[in-house]
Amino acid sequence: LFDRQNGICPYTRSKMVLGRNASLDHKIPVVKGGSNEIENLQWVLDDVNSMKLDHNEAYFLELVDLIYQTRVKNMQEMVYDVPACP
Repeated sequence: LFDRQNGICPYTRSKMVLGRNASLDHKIPVVKGGSNEIENLQWVLDDVNSMKLDHNEAYFLELVDLIYQTRVKNMQEMVYDVPACP
């Protein structure tokens, strides 16, 4: 599976190294009805797996998108709230 992914995290497109920064993830967690079948498994960065917790892949991606959209909006508002130079 790791080789099939070319050692790349599907979420960040970052290179992973087994034993250093990669962990096996269930796209749908076992506690939520997911299986240990290969189709439900993927290697991801340790940090990503820590953030994903026991969320399924679809919900996790929704959360990441919400965070990203909120962050972009906040950054845009900060740019427009900067007072003009005298």
